[in-house]
Amino acid sequence: MDPLGAVLQISERIIVLCKTYIEDVQDAPSDLRAILIEISAIKSLFENVRFLLSCGNETTVLAGLAADSGPIDGCKRAVTELEALFPPDYPYAASKARSKRPRIRPTLETLAWPFKKPKAKKLLDEITGYKATISLALTTDTSLDIKEIKSKTIDIHTKLTEIQREKVYEWLHATDPSPLHHQARKQYESGTGNWMFRSEEWKSWIKCKTRCLWIHGVPGAGKTILASHLIDAMQNSRGSKFSTQKHAFVYYYCYFGHNQNEAAPFLKWTLNQICRQADLVPLYVHQLYKRGGEPSLAELLRSLEEISEQFDGIYLVVDAIDESMERADLLAVLRDLVTDARFHNIHLTATSREYVDIEKMMDEISTPISMRNSLLDEDIRLYVKSRVQRHPRLSLWPSHLRAEVCDALSKKAKGMFRWVVCQIDVLQRLRPDSTIIRDALANLPKTLDETYERLFLQIPEEGRIFVHHALKWIYYNGQIYIGNIPCSTLLQAIQRSERDSFYSYNDYVYDEDLLREFCGCLVTLQQHEQNGQLPVRVTVSFAHYTVWEFLKSDRIWNGPAAFFGVDQERTNLEFSKIMMLEATASHRHRRHDHLKDWTDDSRAQFNVLVLDFTAYCICSAVVSVHNWGSEMSETADLAALALGLLDPTKPHFKHVLFPLHLASAERALTWSVSGNDEFWAYTWHQLPMNEMIILINLLCIDKSQKLGKLLLQNMDRERFAKAQLNMRLSISPFSFKYPRRCVHGSVDPMFEGNIIQVFTRFWPNASEATVFDSMAGWSLGNDGF
Repeated sequence: MDPLGAVLQISERIIVLCKTYIEDVQDAPSDLRAILIEISAIKSLFENVRFLLSCGNETTVLAGLAADSGPIDGCKRAVTELEALFPPDYPYAASKARSKRPRIRPTLETLAWPFKKPKAKKLLDEITGYKATISLALTTDTSLDIKEIKSKTIDIHTKLTEIQREKVYEWLHATDPSPLHHQARKQYESGTGNWMFRSEEWKSWIKCKTRCLWIHGVPGAGKTILASHLIDAMQNSRGSKFSTQKHAFVYYYCYFGHNQNEAAPFLKWTLNQICRQADLVPLYVHQLYKRGGEPSLAELLRSLEEISEQFDGIYLVVDAIDESMERADLLAVLRDLVTDARFHNIHLTATSREYVDIEKMMDEISTPISMRNSLLDEDIRLYVKSRVQRHPRLSLWPSHLRAEVCDALSKKAKGMFRWVVCQIDVLQRLRPDSTIIRDALANLPKTLDETYERLFLQIPEEGRIFVHHALKWIYYNGQIYIGNIPCSTLLQAIQRSERDSFYSYNDYVYDEDLLREFCGCLVTLQQHEQNGQLPVRVTVSFAHYTVWEFLKSDRIWNGPAAFFGVDQERTNLEFSKIMMLEATASHRHRRHDHLKDWTDDSRAQFNVLVLDFTAYCICSAVVSVHNWGSEMSETADLAALALGLLDPTKPHFKHVLFPLHLASAERALTWSVSGNDEFWAYTWHQLPMNEMIILINLLCIDKSQKLGKLLLQNMDRERFAKAQLNMRLSISPFSFKYPRRCVHGSVDPMFEGNIIQVFTRFWPNASEATVFDSMAGWSLGNDGF
């Protein structure tokens, strides 16, 4: 057996023996405890050495340690002799069989202690010496690696200009959480949340004594608002607490509206911010940037490891980890940040609901802090009193009514700030009559679900369709766009979708006031300041995650508010159809033609563009085909619309590309043509049969490829296969921000050949025979690629 394996096995047996005597022998000698501690330490050290060797990280130093008569070999000899001091025929310890304890109990006589004590002490001193030698060698080896990394980092930093660093930062920019932070700060009530700063858990974390805090609570408990308060406090304290050491601070908000697995966006944003605070780009990060494409989670973690060496400590606050889609990746990343020795200087605070998978992981790595406490009840009382006093309607009520409202809401909130917000919205709509108000306070809903149900049932008849369509459009927008829907776009979308309903809203002005009046506390309107040349932009979102959860749940469908339920698949196809109808009629609207004169201010152009409903419809239609092409292929009218959308002979087609380019360049879409290597840019030198162009467009866009199969099934396959193409072809991206990458590294290569050869150009690893067989399968309705 190799020396490493031998030391590990012998150490395990000695540990069991020591524990057995310490547990079962009264007044066991302290020497056994010393042996237990020292052998446990040597076992841990050797496990690390074996891991390094198994990973192919054998260096000259490690090789020297493992050489004959080296420290590892000497340690093996010493632990072997130490084990021999224990009785070799002690069956209980050797078998670890707890059931044998009543029959055979260890005694100091069987161990022959203290007669063996001098020998044990001598061997233990030798083992301690070997451990120190091995540890020092590993530390020296690591220091050399760190020095080399730092040297390369400094070298690359000196070579990168500020503009080059900004390009790397931009590459690391995936999801910006700052708008969510600013929105949360607007909802913060002064004086609340300060109980956290007085807690021992927070004090320990801020002093780097605790690696991870987990703040957990029920939906609507105000976890996000508390997180924003902690973030602000951390940022404001950097001038004092962090003045003597170099610390970095980063926050991130997971959000259900992102509709994404948050693991990679979180890591990319964290890297972006830490690199900015360090004012450098590590060599490894720059290599990933030059390589292009999306880095893996492992690569992002390694990048974080390298940049973290620039700081004494890094503080991370991550809110609402329960709102990440497919949480497993994010939970694994958070676990690594807390438990992996590479990130020893990272300290994490996370908030979430009490879901089983999150609780199981956090119980192992964190210090939990519950939002269910008396201090939170005091915060709610303060919040209610302040909101009532400042409310434009409630503040005018008689003082005794205001006092009754404050008392009732504070007592019945059960730790839910969101519940309080909804009750205030309901109460402010009532006439300030004592009987009416007291009756309402006596019959307050007990849960958020019951609250939402009542809110929907209280919507006037004339506003029901408006509210339902508004909520469905907010959901649909989240499937297409990154970011909330502009209010002007939402109002136009509601008007468009209501054309098919029997109710007329001609007597209403479609504006923000109407949206607030009908939707109330179900939605949030947020203002976004822009440069002086552009108007203030207002966006709309669900007011809280619990609103969307209720809308899509079985609970709403099985209750009296079922009219307002949102069937996701039906809504996707219903609104996709509207978007495709509008997009194919876009040639009748010329409102965004002036944007074709490209300027450097792409952000300004994009902000104007998003206010153009026609451009919104075009982008939504194309991304809808990408998302739900499979479902569209099963419905004749939707399939026909999708094929017509991508028909270059139609008058609308020339209006499709520009807004799509611009939205992709600004990373506004959930599926961006600029980041998809399967989306190809091409120009025709000689137009082939029209269906050929439509098919290639479908191959670029429809991720299911079902629409392409449907098209091919209805075509003359033999004629189609023989058709010759003459085109200039280059890979992706439909973006003005990124360099074009061309097939095989050439520049805009000319291509001539039939459709089968085009397929092999799309998929270089596929042979022409495979492509032909796949196309034959398509035409027969079988699976192809």
